[in-house]
Amino acid sequence: MGEDAVTDIVDRSIGIYQSDLSSCFRRTINPFWWIAKLVTWIVSLPFKLLGTIGFNQKKAEESLLGKIIKGLLYLIMVFASLLTILDLLGLLDGFKKISK
Repeated sequence: MGEDAVTDIVDRSIGIYQSDLSSCFRRTINPFWWIAKLVTWIVSLPFKLLGTIGFNQKKAEESLLGKIIKGLLYLIMVFASLLTILDLLGLLDGFKKISK
């Protein structure tokens, strides 16, 4: 690999990062992006635990049961977040009355 090839790779990398700069900035200041990252991390914790104790983490996550568990955990997290937001806005009591 000559020095021209290395320079080409570096130049292409710089171009990729420059083209993604505005999207990267929006993601960095967007709280919903960070919340989604946190929820994804929390949902993956049971599978990381399985990987730690010796099971194949990737295989467990990609199995049908693993996908169902991940989906249920996502729904629980979204529902809990919604209830927390309603409580912080003082709307939870009204939501409880509507749901009865």
